[in-house]
Amino acid sequence: MARLLKMTSWRMALTSSLFLVLLILTAVQAVAQTTDNQQTKSSSGNSLTVLPTSINLAATTGDTKERILVLKATQPITMPRVLQLDLLRADNGNNLPLNTIYLKQALPPTLTSNTEYTELLTINLANAPRGEYSGNLLLTYEGGSQTLSVNIKVKDGWCFPLVLLILGVLVGMVVTNYRGRGLVRDRHLVLGQDLSRQIARDPALHDPDTQPYSGPLPMPADYGVGKVFRNQLDNDLREAVTALEVQHWDEAGQALDHASTTLNRWRKARLGWISQLRVVKELETDISAEPGLASSRNLQQLHQAILDAQLKAATLDTPQALRDLVDPERLAFLDYQSLSILITKVTEPGKNDEFRTALDNLLPLTDKDYLQHYGDLKALVIAEPKVAPPKPAVGSLEVGSSTDKDYAAAAVWEPVRGDDRLAAPKIFVFRWATFGLAVGLLAITGFINLYVNNATFGANGVTEYFGLVLWGFGAETTRSAVAQLVQNWGIDAGSTTSK
Repeated sequence: MARLLKMTSWRMALTSSLFLVLLILTAVQAVAQTTDNQQTKSSSGNSLTVLPTSINLAATTGDTKERILVLKATQPITMPRVLQLDLLRADNGNNLPLNTIYLKQALPPTLTSNTEYTELLTINLANAPRGEYSGNLLLTYEGGSQTLSVNIKVKDGWCFPLVLLILGVLVGMVVTNYRGRGLVRDRHLVLGQDLSRQIARDPALHDPDTQPYSGPLPMPADYGVGKVFRNQLDNDLREAVTALEVQHWDEAGQALDHASTTLNRWRKARLGWISQLRVVKELETDISAEPGLASSRNLQQLHQAILDAQLKAATLDTPQALRDLVDPERLAFLDYQSLSILITKVTEPGKNDEFRTALDNLLPLTDKDYLQHYGDLKALVIAEPKVAPPKPAVGSLEVGSSTDKDYAAAAVWEPVRGDDRLAAPKIFVFRWATFGLAVGLLAITGFINLYVNNATFGANGVTEYFGLVLWGFGAETTRSAVAQLVQNWGIDAGSTTSK
């Protein structure tokens, strides 16, 4: 019984072993068959090797590029061909034209095994639009095919962009230079020309000595009365022109501002100035007509004071200030005339010359006791016998009437050069041209960035439209801030620092 059990156990073990061996052999056979199938497929798929496996190219429009293509077959291949598939632009725009990529020479009808074929692949971008293109090249042959990935980036040539860049730099330099130099100068020239025209239209501001009246109408009664103002204005304008010629902008501006202030002061109280200047001129004429001027210290002092007052008239604020300035001289001259008439009535021999000498030696403007000395002398003269009553001297500083018509000047006075008459048009063109250029460039840039490059513009409602407004505001603010910062640094296309 024990022997029987032992034999049964041995048979079961042998059966299990045989079954296990059979199972292993079956698995090995299946694996071998799968490997053979894979090798067969691999051998069939890799019958043609193509290098490189992809083509990446960056070029400019009009270029023609060449790339080397290496083909190697592991078995004979027939009917090989290279086909260009669609090369799409990244934004789904235009495709590259057909036959942009082609072999320089056609492939042979049969590629023998284990032989390398080197071919030139030509890429003609003569009619290629700008952009980035992606696609594949298809290599077909009898019984199979392969693909090569292609990526081509096309842009414009460098010449025209470089010219535009240089042109932009030059335009910027010209604008900056004109803003720093020409604009300031032209503004001063325009102001000077405007002042000149206003002066030329006022007959009272003409100089009869250098501009004799020759108009068709009778000479205005006030012609040349404001000569002292004209002299001051001429000096200011000449100073401005001189400063402009040496590019001293601040000095030129100060001279023109002073001339403008003087002219405005004249125009505000023109009638009053004319009246007072006429009286002062008559007073100066009366003193000059006195026969004893050459020997009379009294008259010489009064005459010099009147001349000085005429020179100062253009610097005074109001006609009343001129009247207050010459009033002491006027009163002193009236005293002189009154006492001189009394002296002529003295009949006693020797007394007439004595009194005349005493009167001529009085200094009414500097002698603090003048009134007392004058009163004593007048009392002595009146005490003399046979003296007729003094005739009242005529003299008044009442404001008279004067014409205020706008006469055309016989000779137009221009303190600036003739070739500077285009200053005003240049300022006008500069202002509107720079305004249009700035608005145009900012608008185009914002439109391209926010609208053209946004394929879904408007999908977010008013938010994107509001973004356009904010972009325009921010761009102009940034431009102005940068321009001001650069100006503060003193960076310019040329030396524009005012002296």
